Order: sequence, then C-alpha cells, then structure tokens
Amino acid sequence: MFRRSENQKRLRLNFVNWAFRYTLLYLIVALALAMYFLETGNSMVFSGDGFYQHYTILAHIRNAFRNLLAGEGFDMVSFQIGQGLDTITTLASHGFLNPLYWIAALFSEAGLETAYALLIFIQFYLIGLLFCIFLRQFAPFRRQGVWAAPVAGLIFAFCGYNLVSVLRHPYFADGAIYLALMLIGVERLLQKKKWCGLSIATAVMLISNYYFAYKTALLTAIYILIRILPHLRKERGGVKRVLCEGFKLLGACALGALLSAVVLLPVGIAYLGSSRGAVYGGYSGSLLHYDLLYYAKILLGFCAPGFGAGCWTFMGFCPLVLIALMDLCASRRECAAIQQQKTLRNGICAAVLLTGLFLCVPLWGKIFNGMSYVTNRWSYAFSFAVSAATGFWFLRFEGGENTLRKSAGVVMLIYALAVAVSMVIPGISMLLGVAFVVLFGVFCIACSRRICWKRERAAQVCALLTALCCAVYAVVTSATQKGFFEQGVLEQVQSRPAGQVELPNEGFYRLDTDTDPDNHAVLLDYHGTGFYWSIIPAHVSQYYQNLHVGTLAFSYRLNSLGGDSTLLALAGAKYSVRQTPRYDFVIPYGAEIVSDTENTQLYRNPYALDLGYTYHAQLTETEYAALDPVQKRMALISCAVIPDDVQSNMPAYRNDFTCEKAEWVCVSADGAVLTDNTLSGKAGDSVTLQFERRDGSESYLSFERCEAVSAAGQVAALDALTSAGMNRMAFTKKSSNFYFEQQGVFANLGSGNARTDTVTLRFLEDGAIRFSDLCIYNLPMQAYCEQIQKLNSESMADAQLGHNRVSGSVTLASDGILQIAVPYGKGWTARVDGSEAELMRCGGMYMGVALKAGTHHVELSYCTPGLKAGAAISAMALAALLALGMGSRLKKRKESA
Repeated sequence: MFRRSENQKRLRLNFVNWAFRYTLLYLIVALALAMYFLETGNSMVFSGDGFYQHYTILAHIRNAFRNLLAGEGFDMVSFQIGQGLDTITTLASHGFLNPLYWIAALFSEAGLETAYALLIFIQFYLIGLLFCIFLRQFAPFRRQGVWAAPVAGLIFAFCGYNLVSVLRHPYFADGAIYLALMLIGVERLLQKKKWCGLSIATAVMLISNYYFAYKTALLTAIYILIRILPHLRKERGGVKRVLCEGFKLLGACALGALLSAVVLLPVGIAYLGSSRGAVYGGYSGSLLHYDLLYYAKILLGFCAPGFGAGCWTFMGFCPLVLIALMDLCASRRECAAIQQQKTLRNGICAAVLLTGLFLCVPLWGKIFNGMSYVTNRWSYAFSFAVSAATGFWFLRFEGGENTLRKSAGVVMLIYALAVAVSMVIPGISMLLGVAFVVLFGVFCIACSRRICWKRERAAQVCALLTALCCAVYAVVTSATQKGFFEQGVLEQVQSRPAGQVELPNEGFYRLDTDTDPDNHAVLLDYHGTGFYWSIIPAHVSQYYQNLHVGTLAFSYRLNSLGGDSTLLALAGAKYSVRQTPRYDFVIPYGAEIVSDTENTQLYRNPYALDLGYTYHAQLTETEYAALDPVQKRMALISCAVIPDDVQSNMPAYRNDFTCEKAEWVCVSADGAVLTDNTLSGKAGDSVTLQFERRDGSESYLSFERCEAVSAAGQVAALDALTSAGMNRMAFTKKSSNFYFEQQGVFANLGSGNARTDTVTLRFLEDGAIRFSDLCIYNLPMQAYCEQIQKLNSESMADAQLGHNRVSGSVTLASDGILQIAVPYGKGWTARVDGSEAELMRCGGMYMGVALKAGTHHVELSYCTPGLKAGAAISAMALAALLALGMGSRLKKRKESA
C-alpha cells in the first residue's frame, strides 16, 4: 500500500512537471498571437464562415441558454434560421452541441467577439494538452524526460493545418481534439483494460461534430489496426488476442455510439434527407495522383508557415519535425534495448508512412470526405503522426542519446538552400521557413558533440527555440490569411441593412434583404428569407432550383430571394430593406418606401401574404415539374402544388397563363464577350443588352441550361444592372466542390416606366458562362396582384409563432388547402380545432393542411425527428454503461479481497 501511494505521488508530480512545461511553452505562442491581433486591431473572426456561421452560432447558444434559464424551453425549430429550420440538425455540424461552445452563455451580446477569441485559444491549448496525455500513455514518455511530450504537443497544436483551420473555422479543431481523445481511450483499454473512457470519448465526439467524427472514426480504426495487428505473432498472443482486443474496442465504441443516439439519430435522418445528396462536384483530376506542383509544394513548403499545397493540405511544421523524420528514416539501429521503444518506433513509422501516402493519393481525400469532393481536411492525422515522431525523437535527445548528428544539420542546410533557390512561391512565408530550417540546422551541428554532458540545457534551449518558431509561424499564418474582420464584429453585424432600420412591430412577417444570407437574423432579431448552412433539407433547395433562383449560390446557400416578387409574397416578406450607398438592389413589384435614412431604405410590399393562405385549386408535383419557371411562379400563387399520392377533391388548376418574351440586342461591350451562347470576361468586364419593357409588367432575365465553364472561385457571379436596380446571379461550375445540377438562372430586372431599357451584365471575377438560351420575359402583373388579393381574403391574419409551434385561425368560404409558409418537415404535427390533421408538403417547400368550409383554429407543433427514439436509446445505453461500470468495480473488489 505504501509503495502504491509513493508511486501515485511520483506520477502526480511528473504530471505537474510536464503540464507546467507545456503550459509555459503554450503561453509563449498564445501571447504572441494575441499581441498580433491586438496590435493590428483585427478581430479573430474570419470573414465568410467565421462571420456568417460560427459567430452566429455563439449568439444562438447564448440565447438558447438564456431561454432555458428563463423557463421558456428549448427551440427545436428556429424561425430565424432560414424560413424555419431544425436547430439541432442544421447547426450540429458547426459546433452547436460542442461543450466548448457553451462558454458563449457566460458572455453578453457585446462580449461574443471575446468569447469567439477565447474559444480559439482554449481549443489550441486542448489540442496540445490531449496530445501530450496521449503520448504519456506509453511508458517511455512517463518514465523519461519531461520536455518530450510538451514540445511535441506544442508542435501539433500550432502545426500549419491547425493554425489555418482553427483560425478560419473554429470547429475544425474538433478533428485534432477528438482524435487525441479517442486514441487515449484506445490505449487505456489496451493497456489498462479500462473501456469506459473510449465509450465516453466516442459519445462526446459524435454529439459534438459528426462531420469530423466520421474522419476521426476512420483514423481511429487505422490506428487500432497498427496497434493490434503485430499481436498476430504467436509470441504476442496470436489471432486469439487480436480478436479479443478488437471485440473489446468495437464494443466500447458501439456503446459510445448508442450513448450519442439522442443526437446521432436525428442528425443521421436529417443528413440522409439533405441537399448534400445533390452535390456532384469536386476534384476533377485523377483519383490516383495529384499534379506534380502539389507534391513540390508539400516538400518545399514543409516548414513554411501558412503554406497550402491545395485540397486543404497544409504543412508549416517546425523544422524540429524534419530532424525527427530524418532520424527515423536514417537510423537503422534499435531504440535502445527496450522492447517498448522498438514497438513504439515501429508504430510511429507506420503511422507517418500511411498518412503520408494518403496525402499523396486523391482517392483517400475523397474517402475521408464521405465520397464527396476531394479534400484533405483529415490531414490533422498526418500532423499527429509527425508530431508523435518528433516527441519520440526528443525523448531520445533528452535522454542523452547522440541523435543530433552533424549530418542531420548538414542535410537541413542543404534542404534550406534547395527551398531558397526554388521560386515556387516566393514571399515572407518561404523565407521564414528557410530561416528557421537554417537555425535548427546550426543547432544540430552545435549540439552534435556536446549533447551527452549538456543534455538538460540542450533540451531546454531546443524547447524554447520550438516555442519561438511556433510563435512566429502563428503570427505569420495569421498575417498571410487575409480576411479577418476589424474589431467590433457586433457593430459590423448591426451595420448590415437590417440593423440600420427600426422594423415595424405588427405581428409575423419576413424581411427581404439584399445579397447577404440572413444568418445574422439571430442577432438582429428578424425573420429572413435566405440561409447559409451546410445541411439544408433537400426539398428546400430543390424548391429554389426548380424555380431557377439566381441567388442560390450553392445547394445550401441562398443569398436572399433576389427581389423575386412571387417568391417574396409566398414567403410573407412584407418588408424589404436596402442599403443605398452601395447599390440600389431591385425591389419587389409595387413596394413603397416607408422610411428613408442616410444609409438605408425600408420598403413595404403591398402584395405580401400572411403566414397562412388558402387555395381552392390543385396541381400535382409531376404536372408542376413540366412547367417553365414563369408558369411555375403563376401556379404557386394560383393553386396548391401537392404530392402525386395525396388525394384531393379540389378542381385541377388550368394552366392558361402566357408570358411575352422581349426581344433584345447587344448594344455595347466593355471587355466582356457574348458569342455562341457563351458569355466570358474578366473582373469588371461587362456587356449591355437593350430590351423593351411593357406597362404593368415586371421583367426577368433567364439563362437556360447554364453552367460556369470557368470561374476564379467556386461560382461565376454576375451583376445585372438596369434602371430599376441591380440583381446578382451565381453560376456553378462542374469542377466546384459544391457543384449541383443547375437547371437555369432566373433574375428579376424590376419594373420601369421607360418603354426601352438596358441591362448591363458585369463580372464580379474572371469567368465564362455557357447557356442554351438567353431570354428576357415581361410578366403581366395584373393577374399576379388579383391572385394575391384573393389569397389574402382567406388567410391566417392572426398567426402566432411560439416555442416549437405555429397557430392561427382562418375562415374558408369552401373546402380548400391552407398553405403555411414554413418549410415542411416530418417533425411537424397539426391539430385542427383540437383534432389531429394530416400535414402535406405543399407548394414544393411549405406545409399544407386540408380544411372544410368554415372557421378553424389550426395549431402546428414541432419535435425533431428521431429525438425521442434517440433519447430512449441513449438512456438505455447509459444504464448499460453504469451497470457494466458497477460490475467491473465489484469484480475488482472481490479480486483484491
């Protein structure tokens, strides 16, 4: 007993020693990074996803916790996400359920930017700390030096992949964090027969982020094979031992997956029914190899901070990694006489070789991304392996073995010279990489003969050099990643048009904005029409695709409704806000100014519908699909578009609507070229078309069967400018990671009094667009206005939105279908006058319920599909976990007695 107590004290003291050293090294890098952002006045919120998604999610978490504390419950559906999407399944892949994100609940709205920065620094710290704990699962790291694990942990935390990924997308840290956590669980089961940690790690990983959980699960399986396959040898236990260990590992992971079912089941259901299934694009080259420049960038940019080779492959390692890899490759002698060191070395070599091979073959990038487009977002595993190799090398260096040979320093100097003379990507990043390679090369040579009698001092100097290198790399990476917002991100959100006006308080309505998706509706407290989230129900995206909405940039990103009068009316968008100094974005037909400030204008749409409105004619989805985009718009405001298998006694809709095509001619070109059904140009180039308008009509520009042949980014974007305002259109390209089959682009050109007008098509970036036809339509608006007024005569004017519910009353003159402008979902249930009623998908995206003539009270309630079943499975798994844990303890007590 005394001996065990002394051993525990020694291990605890050893833990404090290495944890203190890691924290000290981390603070050097973290303070340098923090000072950079403070001195430059930049926020750590990165433009794009950081601004639109991650910052918004923190705000949503903050609001969710406050609602829970106020006794208002949890919103499983949010009407501020898109037009009303599931909170859990939409936000799960972005860190919404990650416990680290919950720190947002401790901050005020004005402090969210601070919470965002704090989250990033906590994640960097945890990445390195958990990596250190993983290394210390092996006896050599527990018994020998105290600098090896901290140095390796620091290198992993601030490797090129983590620096770029976490600074751009904080939830990308989940891969590195949970890989370390999973491997710790694996080692505790293999070495100490404690399986509980692996089960809990699996559950937390799957709940926090299923996107990186998939990658990490594959990587964990590969690690397990590396660890247990050597046991096939008879002297190590043979097949029986491998099967026994494999069964235990599989069982522990399976129990963890069952524990996570409360989230995993709803998320799985949502993913299978999401728009991601319609994404076809990605890497267009060979799946067996990349181009030669990719491999050259990996080699020459291995030690260059912020350096990307492509396909989300980032190197940027501290040059100490080069020393470790050269030692593992060059040295053929065994790592002392200890079998554990030999086994550890072989395992590390296998991990480095395998992950390095995976980086070289595009097929693995596709596999690790769920067979979608090719991307190496899994390459934190390669960084993990080379960092482990560095820790192993440092273990020997700290122990006094003469591994810092002069030859290693000479090789590093030659490598630095090769990088310097190669002009692949000249710049500060490459020069700094060369400088630090030279620095560590000289250090190798200087220590090559004195390491035996000055090993402790040499280890300390090497650790400080590593911290200095990581600090410089962190700052340079931040400086080279253009796109960080200036401090005051909340003010930037509030400077959006929706934050510049005082919105009317008159019941439910949606607000139409310009070209930005409405992700900040959470912060600005309004109901928008656009969205930008990775997981969107397929029928929602398909609704906009079928209508050829030009502002649908990707299948999961709708940059507003582009002023489309019909779609705005159906969505209940009673108001539109525009930012006047930048441009005059096109407004819906008949909109009138209600307020005009220096920066913004607020318009009221007299033809908007209430949340619910009634149809007395029907059209099946198959019949609807056969219509052209103009006819579809008229059908949507004239009848209920219902699934083919839904039985209804209402009369069929007669499609007798015709629309005039306007003749157009190209009157001028400023750099852009329009010929042979192709429009091409560079950024700023334009072409101007002249066309005729009609009184009482709204004009629309239509590109039919179009695609971007080339584009500087993921899409080719055009601005269309007329006397009535501006609109924006996005064209996808097949080589884009997020390509979906774009049927066409349909954009509102507004209405005007002039009989003759022009539209100028201007490229935002270099690109070329191919199409089968380019048409301009003049839509007569008299029929549109009459139909809107008819629908408003039987509408839910008193509609109310509550927590996970929608309610209101409606009076019908005859039998009909009430369409409710909330996206259809299987989690919705309806009650009419207190009795259950059947819900159907109506209008392609919204919900509908059949009603008899008379006055009815309609109430809809929502529960995330799969949540209850998942909670039951998780509860049973938790009971099993507790029972197995209790049984294991009782067994140990009996054995000790």
